[in-house]
Amino acid sequence: MSARPSTSVAAASVLGLAAAFAVTASISATPPDCGKPWVFFDLGNTVVASAPGRESRYVPGAHAYVQELRRRGYPVGLLTNIPEKWGRTRAEKIRALKRLMRETWTTDPAAEAMDWSDFPEAVIVIPPSDAERKPAPYLFEAALTFAARDAGRDGCPVIFQGEDPAEIAAAEKAGLTTYLVGKDPAAPFMPIDRIARRNP
Repeated sequence: MSARPSTSVAAASVLGLAAAFAVTASISATPPDCGKPWVFFDLGNTVVASAPGRESRYVPGAHAYVQELRRRGYPVGLLTNIPEKWGRTRAEKIRALKRLMRETWTTDPAAEAMDWSDFPEAVIVIPPSDAERKPAPYLFEAALTFAARDAGRDGCPVIFQGEDPAEIAAAEKAGLTTYLVGKDPAAPFMPIDRIARRNP
């Protein structure tokens, strides 16, 4: 017959379960004062189709999807891996990113031009060093901090959409709600009604 656990052990177990429940609840339910959740995107092959030696252009449907989110009042941002060698400062690195987009963007007259007004510089989150590039947790933790500062409180849901399963797993581990872009051909991006359900 096993010994009955001590009161202190039992209490610790209860506290552990309570803490786990609190973390789960903060991710799965939106507090009423959070406002609409931030929706962050990876850039390459999530919003913009890009590959070495090939012209860049929007992933089909991406521009319209981002604009519809903005039209409905959802704040959007980018979590993008910019290498250290692109500049000494954040501003230099973002200028280098935009320059690369201009230089590689398709010349197809039927294609949409890259619309940076969807993602002002203030909502482009980049790693301070190569060691912090995704799938390292830095950018995902930065997104949570960014959203908490905007909402004026912690615990509000933050969404990340990307095409890389390793980045999706890392984002989930950090506490973000995720969507693997392109996995479901019928819904390449997270359905907006699903996002709305997270903001009753």
